[in-house]
Amino acid sequence: SKFPWVGEALYRGELWKAPELPWHYILVWIGISTPIPYLVLFVAGAAAILVRILPVRIEGQRRWLWKDEGELQDLLFLALVVGPLGSVIALDSVLYDGWRQMYFLYPAIVLVALRGWVLLWNWRPRAPESAWPRVLGVGTALCLLHTTWWMARAHPYQNLYLNVLAGRDVRKRFDLDYWGLTNRAALEYILAHDERPLIKVAPGSWTYLNMSLLLLEGRERTPLSVVKDEGELQDL
Repeated sequence: SKFPWVGEALYRGELWKAPELPWHYILVWIGISTPIPYLVLFVAGAAAILVRILPVRIEGQRRWLWKDEGELQDLLFLALVVGPLGSVIALDSVLYDGWRQMYFLYPAIVLVALRGWVLLWNWRPRAPESAWPRVLGVGTALCLLHTTWWMARAHPYQNLYLNVLAGRDVRKRFDLDYWGLTNRAALEYILAHDERPLIKVAPGSWTYLNMSLLLLEGRERTPLSVVKDEGELQDL
């Protein structure tokens, strides 16, 4: 909560100092960067877990929050999500761009979502032979195939995934490639289409092009010269 990073983050179209980010920053980032079916299943799983323990079970004179190891495990998975999230919100902790400091929550999120999937699988409409299991199975397969297809198409930049909840023109609303991983591809494109003996390039954000140059072959770095800002490109 006292980490002294004062960098800026682009959040919903505005630049915020890290210590001044609103409390919902982490929740919004998890919401826009997780596939929507996973979010729906997580909510269903969390609801199922909470309903089982409220009101608490009473056995003899002692009060229990779970009746077996399975329910205890589900409660632990939910606590592994809610606990850290509640902590950074309550302590107003400084967060980097996105939710990369909180990625360790993702396995627990998926496990709670699996509880939601099991809940839906066991649900049966009022019919002797319900087609619901087949519908859920096909829907799950299609969701997983779509996620796999997106990751394969976006490779090696699948870390830039955002869902429809992020809205339109996301580049002006949220930080995306804050590591500058796509800079290498941009420089390779320039080298392939510009034959001048010396090419000046300037960064379009706060990511450093010099690090991307190190990923290019030595012979390719020769015609590229990195300048600090776009104003130095006017003499070209």
